Amino acid sequence: MAASAAAASLKKKGWRSLGSEKEISDENGWDYKPRAQTTVQFDAKRELFIKRRSQQNFITKEASEDSRDVRGTTNPLYDTFRQEVHIGVQAVKTLESASTQTPFYRKVHVCVQAQPHIVDARIQPGKEPETMDPKMKTFVDRVIPRMLHHLLQSSSVPVFEDDYLSLTEEDQFVGSRDDNFLQEKGNFLHATCKGRHVTCVDWRGSKARDDVICVTTIAPVSLVERVELQKEVETGIALVWDFIDPMHPRFILEAPHEVVVIKFNPSRPNIVVGGCTNGQVVMWDLNRSKNVNSQTKSLKQRLAPSHNEAEVKEVPPMPEPVKGHSVDADGDVLISRLQPVMVSRVEHSHKRSVHDLCWLPDNTELAFDGKVASCSEHNQFATVSDDGAVCIWDLRPEHLPDNKLRKLKSQAKAAGEDKLWVPMHKYGLQRPDGSGDVLGFRVNVEGRDKPTGLPTYTFCVGSSDGEFAVCSYAPKDEKVVASPTFNALPGEAGKVIRSLATAHAGPTYAVERHPFIADVYLTCGDWGFKVWRTGLETPIIASPYMEHQITCARWSTTRASVVVVGTADGKVQAWDLLDRSHEPVLVHQLIQDAVTCIAFKPIPEKRSPNHVQYIAIGTRLGTFHWYGLPKVFSKGSSNELRNFRSLLEREVRRVAYFQWRWVERERELDRNVHKDVMAAAGGIIKPKDNNAGYDDSEDKEELEFMMDPEVDQEFLDKVAALLPISSGDGLSVNVSWIATSTRTSWLLLGALSNPRTPTPATMIRRIRRSLSS
Repeated sequence: MAASAAAASLKKKGWRSLGSEKEISDENGWDYKPRAQTTVQFDAKRELFIKRRSQQNFITKEASEDSRDVRGTTNPLYDTFRQEVHIGVQAVKTLESASTQTPFYRKVHVCVQAQPHIVDARIQPGKEPETMDPKMKTFVDRVIPRMLHHLLQSSSVPVFEDDYLSLTEEDQFVGSRDDNFLQEKGNFLHATCKGRHVTCVDWRGSKARDDVICVTTIAPVSLVERVELQKEVETGIALVWDFIDPMHPRFILEAPHEVVVIKFNPSRPNIVVGGCTNGQVVMWDLNRSKNVNSQTKSLKQRLAPSHNEAEVKEVPPMPEPVKGHSVDADGDVLISRLQPVMVSRVEHSHKRSVHDLCWLPDNTELAFDGKVASCSEHNQFATVSDDGAVCIWDLRPEHLPDNKLRKLKSQAKAAGEDKLWVPMHKYGLQRPDGSGDVLGFRVNVEGRDKPTGLPTYTFCVGSSDGEFAVCSYAPKDEKVVASPTFNALPGEAGKVIRSLATAHAGPTYAVERHPFIADVYLTCGDWGFKVWRTGLETPIIASPYMEHQITCARWSTTRASVVVVGTADGKVQAWDLLDRSHEPVLVHQLIQDAVTCIAFKPIPEKRSPNHVQYIAIGTRLGTFHWYGLPKVFSKGSSNELRNFRSLLEREVRRVAYFQWRWVERERELDRNVHKDVMAAAGGIIKPKDNNAGYDDSEDKEELEFMMDPEVDQEFLDKVAALLPISSGDGLSVNVSWIATSTRTSWLLLGALSNPRTPTPATMIRRIRRSLSS
């Protein structure tokens, strides 16, 4: 009843609009314009499809390799945080009508006529004025001298160069802390290197864009564990990386056993040599891969201009196979796999693992009689092993003498080998006392002496027992550049080791020759590193003991006083011996495991001002890292080499003094015991009465000198035997001899000479004090 009553009342009263229907019509958005459809058509040449079909490489793989599981997850970023509101938005710009009109100018009849000025282009000799304005003459006379003076200054002095910048660049403090950090460029890891140790890293060249590096890894299994586990012989590999592709190596080099050390040939970068754990030496040629790539490229060029479908359906001919070359698929990338070109015979190789490899420097090579000859390329290298031998190898096995290797060559032909590769020379590292052999671990071969140009016939060896040996491979009838040594062993014909000293408590992990000073070496081991001069039985510089062991060390190739070391706790330290010798200047935490090897990129002959020095660091986790050194560690001051050479000269004299002082101290003790015995027996030796306030120290020294002058003469002979450190460029410290008595001649070094010295004993005292300081 109520509903019918309400309907009847509505019919009587009627409905009145309040504007709601207008709002509804506005929300519907009837005012719109349809957008015209656009048709896009793409055309491609037929030869593009033909090229793509010819370049396809069909590889058999499982379907599960490229499949990915994408599971649904709740993303809190897409939750609704506000209340939904019904609203309409129209993104079409409103149309407006507008008009414009340009101003109108009435037309006027106008004409213009120009007459040309005829000028004679020929040079006419001008007539000098008979008189000159006195004001003009005064002005010219006053201004021209000043103008000429400033023009000469501008031509001789660079006006736009900032003198303060050049002063700071030249007089920069060595060891500055500006930008004192390593710049990371990348780190590299391959699937075959997981769980292995990086043992060697080597750069190919010094060019700016030639960032190619070779890396070797070994399994963390010792020889005893291999024998106990009876591990089967497996093929070892070495990787060659190009930093353009950080995900995939460029080459995979196969070897008969695990490769421990590997080096690029300095003069022929396509040649790579390495040493294995079974003592064999192998050589690879990277140009084999280039030959295959050139054949593939020529095949693509033959297929590129063909437009006929019948030719596309034909199977293209396969490139000719290259011996020792294959291709492996690493994801979507094909990697060249190379086998060795030459492998040394096992019975004539090292008996144990090859630990280090070094190319003969200065383009020198050894002849069959053991003498050094000049050559234009690097063809020979030296290897060292803990079997007690150093071998010299030649890349040209065809140069081996027929009369000595006739039997070996016949055996090689019977075994089906193409080339017989055996060491050219082999030097045994027998101890001087005959107690056994020195177990070689690192080797470094010297070249020619730069001041004289004669070969030194010297190489230095670090052993696995922590010894540092200076060896000679000179023939019996060859003249050698002589250098005085304090612990030179008695020269016997055929002895290789000339001096032997204990350097570290464990293996000597590095024997690095200084790049600028000839007879200075760097060794590292146990908990520190040491700087040696060949011939001295004690180091001239020794670092303090560190918390963790030192695993590798290298001289900087651009800074004379900088040493970069790696530790067992994963740190890379940079030491500046001119700045401070008790702590490193830079410490960089690389990883949480040990750093195994460090390699500097070779320096080009011409360096740009913005040149950055790169360094590669290998780790025990199987990865190697690429870093850029800061400018302070790649460019030093102009007098850095001279200051560092003076530091080494001073340290050599200090070491010589302390060696002599220990001997003299023992003799002094013997003399004091003799005096006590004479006094107890009632001898005639009586001490001199000392007056009050009188200093009798000089009298005592004079008395000691008069008692035993041979002791002081021996000291002066030791100091006189010291030659200045060979700098490679003929520089040395000035030495002057001054005769102070008819009995002997006294050596005064540097500023120690004093003509006012009354007695020889006072001279000796001053020399001792200066050397001890």
